[in-house]
Amino acid sequence: MGSSYVRHPRREMKVYALVDCNQFYVSCERVFDADARGKPVVVLSNNDGCVIARSP
Repeated sequence: MGSSYVRHPRREMKVYALVDCNQFYVSCERVFDADARGKPVVVLSNNDGCVIARSP
């Protein structure tokens, strides 16, 4: 996980990036939903449309 600063004329804002390299969140979803096994899966964050994990 990394972070960086985004410069704004009036303030600085810290930005974090989370990278799911080993598809951990997809693996968790497949444990809770057996129908998802063997199918492509996308995990969204808080229903805002941001994809946080996907499987092929």
